[in-house]
Amino acid sequence: MSYSSYLSGLSGPSRVSGMVSGMDTDSLVNSLMQIEQLKIDKLYRSKTLIEWKNESLRDVNNTIREFRDKYMSVLSPDTNMYSSAVYKAYDVDMVPDSSIKVTAGGNAVAGNYVIDNITCIAESAKALSEGGITGGQGLNTSVALKDLSLITPMEFIDGAISFRINNVEFTFSESDSLQKVMNTVNNSEANVNMQYSSLSDSFTLSTKNTGSSAELTVENILGNIFGVDSALGIHTGTFTGADAKLQINGYDVIKQSNTFTIDGIEYNLRGTLDTPVHFNVSRNIEPTVNKIKDFIGGYNKLIEDLNERIYETKSYNYQPLTDIQKKDMSEDEIANWETEARKGLLRNDFGISTLLSELRGSVYQKVEGLNLSLFDIGITTGSYKGRGKLVIDEQKLRSAIQNNPDNVMKLFTVNSDSKDNTTKYAESGFIPRMLSSFTRYNGRVDFTELSEQISEYNKRMESMEIEMYRKSERVYRQFAAMESALAEMNSQSAWIAQQMGAV
Repeated sequence: MSYSSYLSGLSGPSRVSGMVSGMDTDSLVNSLMQIEQLKIDKLYRSKTLIEWKNESLRDVNNTIREFRDKYMSVLSPDTNMYSSAVYKAYDVDMVPDSSIKVTAGGNAVAGNYVIDNITCIAESAKALSEGGITGGQGLNTSVALKDLSLITPMEFIDGAISFRINNVEFTFSESDSLQKVMNTVNNSEANVNMQYSSLSDSFTLSTKNTGSSAELTVENILGNIFGVDSALGIHTGTFTGADAKLQINGYDVIKQSNTFTIDGIEYNLRGTLDTPVHFNVSRNIEPTVNKIKDFIGGYNKLIEDLNERIYETKSYNYQPLTDIQKKDMSEDEIANWETEARKGLLRNDFGISTLLSELRGSVYQKVEGLNLSLFDIGITTGSYKGRGKLVIDEQKLRSAIQNNPDNVMKLFTVNSDSKDNTTKYAESGFIPRMLSSFTRYNGRVDFTELSEQISEYNKRMESMEIEMYRKSERVYRQFAAMESALAEMNSQSAWIAQQMGAV
């Protein structure tokens, strides 16, 4: 039985207020119930504070997750501090050439390079229409297949055509549009592109991959969409792609794709090349400095947020409002009041305080086996007033990055394989340590316990409200009995007076 149903079942006698005595029974009962209501209000405020604390702790989790997702996730390649590209950036000095584009990644090797020639670029396996298929009229791909205006009309078997591409079979009716045919083929497991060019008035079937391993097999089954004297002018058979062939620093290179990486340098071929192209790869520390500064800025924002929560002063004069109190207030007044009432909910929170302490300590603790800490490359916690926020000695940081980028990267990212937690922490870099601290913090926050406390408060409040209702009904019954007694007494007095008057 629901709580509301239960209360409705407790309805007592008709409440006739002060008919004989002239007393304001409702006011008297309400006054008597004030003490009981105060007890319920106290529970309500305690429950609300726990609900608010639960929300604040979830806000902390969200803030930490956003920081982690931005700086420690492969889904954020531009800011992921685990990426080697953050710590080792290179510039490519090269005269622009339309035949090739060169970029250097984090694993590039500085030096001078020459692309001697590009004999051919990688190509997909292709099957092309032999000449125009509409006589220059152009093709409306949205009309039905049977209505296409083609030099060689499309023929159907029992109103259908059928063909196979790379062992994937397709069947269409004469009322299907050519666009449907193209979309179906292009989105299939045949792994090909089917395209019409109005410029050449022809079709092209090509594999999505390139190189000599790319293979295209076209078979006709029903009708004449493909084959000799076919509607689309494309022959059946097996077609193969071609590899890219070039020379780099005098070495022959053969690749199945036009985009490939050698020694950390990415090459993007766009055409053939007869004249050698020279380029130079050199270190550039500016991107590394800027990304570390951005990371430290994000870290400091997180630290500031956590510090504000544990040092925020509680406003003891502001308690959660009850529904009755809110009735006499405007929305702005309620909002301002609750802003004050929510202050200090996480003051001196053990979990957050411990997390901040661990993060501060990891700045100065050297990575075992590397004998370096953030302090050694110019990153410190600054003054006491900063409460753990980091400051950067940029000159010292630049020097460390310039002289030993590998050690700087390890200082941030190296991860220990040790099964012992203490050893693992000592051998790990700043970011793995931070992630470990985040994990330990999450283990200290028991949202299940908070939910159980809220549920327990709800049960106690419900029980007290039912008991208050029962008490009020008892008092009403007592007043009703008094009114009945007074009415009977008045009736008897009136009868006696009447009898005495008769004598």
